[in-house]
Amino acid sequence: MKLVNERGKLFGIINLVDLVLLLVIILGGLAVGYKMLSKPIQQIVNANVPVTVTVRVRGAMPYLVSEMTENIKAGDRLVSGNSFDNAEVVSLEAVPYVYSSTTPAGMPIDITDPSKKDVIITIKSVGDPNAAIFKIGSQEVRTGSGFTFKTNRFEIGSIVQSVKFDG
Repeated sequence: MKLVNERGKLFGIINLVDLVLLLVIILGGLAVGYKMLSKPIQQIVNANVPVTVTVRVRGAMPYLVSEMTENIKAGDRLVSGNSFDNAEVVSLEAVPYVYSSTTPAGMPIDITDPSKKDVIITIKSVGDPNAAIFKIGSQEVRTGSGFTFKTNRFEIGSIVQSVKFDG
């Protein structure tokens, strides 16, 4: 039996040109599928870099500061919807609430409120420093943006003060 017969068919079954074209189409389809379905190697490598996020609750009333210090403890996990996030509380600190005002002469001054406090909460999580958007749960985390801090016992609005990737 000949490899290619007088009609140009390989093993008498398929035309050689058709076979080459079929192989090109199959390989092209496999390459496109691989590109679409596989994650870039950089994304896989950097997906679990430790990150420290600091959020600030501005001007909390004394009763709220008391509730926060009683209900938010180191090791508490953050919540999103009905499930726990891959983020936990590291520390909570109440500091004086300072705001800007002006004197009657129009000079700017900083005033420390005698009763209100700022509460600074440090959170540890993991993320990809090269990703376009870093999220904790379903919330985007960017310095200066609002962040709803939620555990299974507490929820309050805050502002992201810093985001530092540790790797």
